[in-house]
Amino acid sequence: MNTRIWIVLLFTAFLAPALSWSDRVLTLLEPAGGEVWATGDHTVRWSLGGDMWFGNETLTIECTRDGGSTWSVWTIAAPAAPCAYPWNITEFPASPNYQVRIMCNEYAEAWDVGDTFTIGASASYYVNDASTDNDFYCTAAGSPEADGLTPGTPNTSIRYVLNTHALGAGDTLWVDTGYYLLGNDILIQAEDQGAPGNPMTILGSPGGAVLDRNGGPNVFYITGDYIQLGDAGNPLRLTRADVGAYLTGTGNVISNCEIYNCGFFGIRRDAPAAGCTISECYIHDNLLWGIGMTVSQNMAFISDTVLCGNGQGGIWASSVGFGNTVIEINNNLMVDNGVYGVYGDFANDGVIRLKNNTIARNGSYAVYGKAQNETGPVRFQVRNNILQSIGPDRCCMYLGNALEGVLEYNTYHAFDGASTGYYAGATHFLLSQWRASTGQDGHSLSDNPLFVDPDNGNYALMSTGGRMVGGEWVFDALSSPCIDAGDPADDASLEHEPNGGRINQGACGNRIQASRTPVERLLTLLEPLGGESWVSGARAIRWNRTGQSWTGVETLTLEYSTDNGNTWTLLEGNAPAAANSFPWDVSGLPASFRYSLRITCNEDTSATDSSGTFQIGEPEGEEEGEGEGEGEGEGEGEGEGEGEGEGEGEGEGEGEGEGEGEGEGEGEGEGELICPVIDAIDAQGSALHGRVENIPPSEYGLLLWVHVDGVWWGPKPNLSTITPINPAGNWSQKVLVESTDFNADAIGAVAVPLDAALETSCWPVSCQEIPLQDRELARTIVYRAAGDCVGADTLALSFPLVMYQPNYSDPGNGVYPDESQLTENLSQLFGAGFRGLTFYASTNTMALIPGLARQEGFQTVGTGVWQVYNAAERDAAVDLASDTDFYIVGVEGLSRTEDAYTKEDLLAALGDLSLRTGKPVTTAETPGTWIANPDLVASVDFVAVNIHPWWAEARTPETALTYFQTVYDTIVALAAGKPVLVTETGMPTGEHPDASLALQQGYFDLIEQTDIPFVYFEAYDQFWKTGEVSDGYVIGTHWGIYDRCGQLKQEGVEECEGEGEGEGEGEGEGEGEGEGEGEGEGEGEGEGEGEGELIIPHPADTNEDFRMTISEAIGYLAGWQQGSNPIAYAIRAAYLWQNGENYIYLPEEEPPVCWELVDE
Repeated sequence: MNTRIWIVLLFTAFLAPALSWSDRVLTLLEPAGGEVWATGDHTVRWSLGGDMWFGNETLTIECTRDGGSTWSVWTIAAPAAPCAYPWNITEFPASPNYQVRIMCNEYAEAWDVGDTFTIGASASYYVNDASTDNDFYCTAAGSPEADGLTPGTPNTSIRYVLNTHALGAGDTLWVDTGYYLLGNDILIQAEDQGAPGNPMTILGSPGGAVLDRNGGPNVFYITGDYIQLGDAGNPLRLTRADVGAYLTGTGNVISNCEIYNCGFFGIRRDAPAAGCTISECYIHDNLLWGIGMTVSQNMAFISDTVLCGNGQGGIWASSVGFGNTVIEINNNLMVDNGVYGVYGDFANDGVIRLKNNTIARNGSYAVYGKAQNETGPVRFQVRNNILQSIGPDRCCMYLGNALEGVLEYNTYHAFDGASTGYYAGATHFLLSQWRASTGQDGHSLSDNPLFVDPDNGNYALMSTGGRMVGGEWVFDALSSPCIDAGDPADDASLEHEPNGGRINQGACGNRIQASRTPVERLLTLLEPLGGESWVSGARAIRWNRTGQSWTGVETLTLEYSTDNGNTWTLLEGNAPAAANSFPWDVSGLPASFRYSLRITCNEDTSATDSSGTFQIGEPEGEEEGEGEGEGEGEGEGEGEGEGEGEGEGEGEGEGEGEGEGEGEGEGEGEGELICPVIDAIDAQGSALHGRVENIPPSEYGLLLWVHVDGVWWGPKPNLSTITPINPAGNWSQKVLVESTDFNADAIGAVAVPLDAALETSCWPVSCQEIPLQDRELARTIVYRAAGDCVGADTLALSFPLVMYQPNYSDPGNGVYPDESQLTENLSQLFGAGFRGLTFYASTNTMALIPGLARQEGFQTVGTGVWQVYNAAERDAAVDLASDTDFYIVGVEGLSRTEDAYTKEDLLAALGDLSLRTGKPVTTAETPGTWIANPDLVASVDFVAVNIHPWWAEARTPETALTYFQTVYDTIVALAAGKPVLVTETGMPTGEHPDASLALQQGYFDLIEQTDIPFVYFEAYDQFWKTGEVSDGYVIGTHWGIYDRCGQLKQEGVEECEGEGEGEGEGEGEGEGEGEGEGEGEGEGEGEGEGEGELIIPHPADTNEDFRMTISEAIGYLAGWQQGSNPIAYAIRAAYLWQNGENYIYLPEEEPPVCWELVDE
């Protein structure tokens, strides 16, 4: 099913069941049809027939005014026995088409529906297009000459009706089915406004009333008060304006409208007008924001609305007034928006309340809050929400200022490298860290909400107790922890029973669409979660119980572990489950960082939950002793490959092992390693290779010309210049005539009979289609050119490009390669067939890359500027202009939270580089950022977009190709004719179960067959990119075509992890400079340390050899990402591995700094 349709279905009521009678008979008496109820209080009446009524039954009462296509629920719990129920219709819009339906909740076969009747006695006006097809209100086609006063005389223009007639309180303008192309804004002013409780209403048709502004400023611009657009069953559809509906009046309402494909906002509402309400709308695919709302000294409401696919975000809410300034955002679904779910902008006393929203899968943040004044607070009140973020550099809640508010009873689902939140200048990956920092969310969860099918837009919660789909109950195999997990004080009466007497979290909380309470018993641990630090004293173990099977008398077994869950110790075997907490005095327990807790129901052991690892006490070591034991010193093995000799260092050793590796060097092997070329980009020198089909190789050859500066160039066409075709159909030829011909934009190819009489003035033979299959080789694109002969089949010349970051660098620690290392890399890449490259920064030795690349023969160089605001780096980049073809000014700096820059800084830098060099300039950004910032296109010479299907969970070659092509097409449309280059795309090859070399190669094989120009990402594995985590696995170190040692990745060949064999610069068996067979730091006991106390290794050091390897550090980091290991320990493990591996234990220091690198 279409994603958009699924999303909307989440907010629709039941379908009408078929008519059936039974021993319970229900008959509607009033309104039965024909009544006219103007306003005020009325009574719905019915009679009960049959002998099966027991007196405790209840009814659901609903009404419609579109013939039963949609129903609005009035109540779901009206007692059946009184046979009457009061109904106040004051706020119901006028219509002659109302019907009421009643249905017994206990026996669905007992129901009845009345005929149509009228609500409201105010005036009606009519607009129609030039057709009566699928019309609901009008009996004639619209006419620009008609008065619009009756169904038989509809006008074609809403503006005409408003300008001609004075509409007032209670009046309704009916817009019938049709498509309306607008030439001007529909301006609604005080002359046509309503009154409190009795608005002037403009309603669309159930058949679809589309108002298309055709790129103009606004569909509606409303300055009048108490104006309502749309309601249940009578939607309006607004599209293709800068703003769909711009509101400045008091008491305006937009309900049940669809607003899409607008330039800036779907809906924009400005202060100081009071009392704006937006409800039950579908706002999607607008270029910037779904809703933009500013409120000052009054209140506004957004509820039951779906916001998805908006380029910048779902809701931009600015609460900036003094006193009672509140924006209520309740029961909304905000998903798949470009950057933000909700952006909160605060000043003065403004408050934003978020309650029962589902905010998931947005580009960067579920909720983002920032004060206009840097010292001002963020006043969020957030409860009963489901907040989900996916991927690195994304988070569920970002608070840029101090919080003044309450966060409680939410579920945070941060995975694939995302964090729970950002607060007080720090990123908090675990909910326990977030709690410690904010002092909030004590009853909130960190768990998977178990949406039914989010990939297809279904964000309902799974439940074994059932969820409603199309009027029928569907039962799942699993149940969401978000069911019955909201604030116990909140009303849950609209949820179908069994509902646990407690509101669900998310958009369907206290709505009839809410999933029912699960059948089974479920236990969810609230505290500890993992990551806590409990020094001593009384603590509370807390949990949440959901499910229909709890009886109230169950007991729990509570256990704790001190070794990460390998063994368990009984804490309590008979804790009352209904208490939802248990006191635990941790004083006197052995201090350790490796505690875990588990709770299990004694009556049902399938109901269980456990925590991640946490700390109790202040661990200083589990056994005494300071001795570092015996060893061969700091241990660089037996030498390093920078020359022969015994090594320089002598000293007194620490550590029992041989230190940093007995391997034989960092990636060179015994003797020279010759890397095979990559078949997919096999090219040599300036030769181009290809293959022809359906041409007898023994009878034909090829004439090849290049197109440079608008002219075709090439050798005289004679037999000596014909390129032969081998028996397999393959050919190879040098096509560049002059050294500058790498600027060629096309290659012409003509099949020539070998016995042809060739003339110098023309290619005399008929041009024949030749499928020149070079795409996998040189990023070529087949075009059909005009003309009889020359260029009849051409190939656009675009050499294979690779994103190049040296494998010798570690920029985070200021480590950069020297010239010889850069030359080694570039020679390897050129030999593999790459003819172009891009790189990120023009700092340090990276500024040598353009010149060295030109010397090696690279024909295209894209020079990067990382810190766009850094004048020194820009100056360095300008100095590289002679060897630069284009500049990439900034990479995803508008998308990142760290080392980011402003759009103003970026635009200034683009202008600076363009003016001073005259070279093409661009910036590389994510697709979402380009979509959210279309104005950037005007400031670049071509659009550079990074497309990574992995982060969109497209993790097979086929699904990745589909995502790649779809995103590229979207950006091409945005680029408005400017060229588009994909500056990053690739796949990881290791760590994650879904990552593999086969995936990377399969993906490249497929995209190489497209016409899309791209840059291979990336040349070499980058061992320092440990912060890029997917599903708990560190994948940032595995994106290269070559591994970190410079070895081509091949199936069946293990990737190098930095300490291979050979004579390289790593630590290994050759006798090298400074470390060798010499005494190093010596055998024997270290300085001042003997065989006394037993030292404590870092928890990540699984073999306890006091050497932190990459696999140990990454494994521990993955445990942190999954919530089981402390972040500080994970960071320390990565630090030890990256900076020397060998470490010692310092008992006088606190963990984790007690594990320190060996002092060389």
